Amino acid sequence: RGSWDANTKHKAEFILAMLEAHPRRNIVWVDADAVVRAYPALFFEMQGDVGVHYRNGKELLSGTMFFRNIPRVQALVKSWIKENATAPREWEQRTLQRLLVKPWRFGRPRVKVGGLPATYCQIFDLMADAGEPVIEHFQASREARHG
Repeated sequence: RGSWDANTKHKAEFILAMLEAHPRRNIVWVDADAVVRAYPALFFEMQGDVGVHYRNGKELLSGTMFFRNIPRVQALVKSWIKENATAPREWEQRTLQRLLVKPWRFGRPRVKVGGLPATYCQIFDLMADAGEPVIEHFQASREARHG
């Protein structure tokens, strides 16, 4: 797509395509730079409509995410795609975070957000103290962004 920012925006489009292609299945997104180190049992027990991890309780990390395949989640992802288009220089994880925090601003019903533990979205060097990783990320984006 031409740039790191543009490439990351494809994430929402791909997630929507998978939700639509597999209507009876929930969708888990894992970035390509990740390694699944242990069986991710939590995805089969998830209580929320969307599962994400907030690093230090503040920053949504979009490297590993869970999406329940229901209409309000599909509506959220469609809003995410639109928000990405209106904010082309903003990171896609920040646009998603904004949608989850203030859904009424975008005319969408609130989705129930389930927290993923740090070990499901563990950045190898920045989050090494989180414990044994279930899904470990190696931040290939650092190289892609900064060359």
